[in-house]
Amino acid sequence: MEGADYLGVGAVYGTTSKAGLEGERIGPARVAEVGRAARIPCLGIGGISAENAAAVFRACGGVAVLGAVMQSPNPGGAVRQILATMEASPSAPSAPIGGNQE
Repeated sequence: MEGADYLGVGAVYGTTSKAGLEGERIGPARVAEVGRAARIPCLGIGGISAENAAAVFRACGGVAVLGAVMQSPNPGGAVRQILATMEASPSAPSAPIGGNQE
C-alpha cells in the first residue's frame, strides 16, 4: 500500500457520532482549504445532513455521512434526501477536490 485513497476532513459541523466533538466544527470553507492543499480527494465529514450537505459538496466535491442516516427512522429516505440536495446544488467542483498535483 502506498497510502490513503481519500481524506475525511472534519468535523465540518458538530457531530453526535464521536464523543467530545459535538460542538467542534471547522465549516465548509476550511474543508475547501484543506482539499485544495491535499494530494488526494477529500470528503467533508461530521454533522452532515440534508440541510447542509450541498454546502459541503460545493466545498470539496464529496461528503461522508453517518449520524443523519443511522439515527434516522428511515435511513433510505435520509440518503435519498441528502443525494437530492447535492444533485440540486447549483455548483460543485469540476473534479473532486484533492489530488493536488503540485
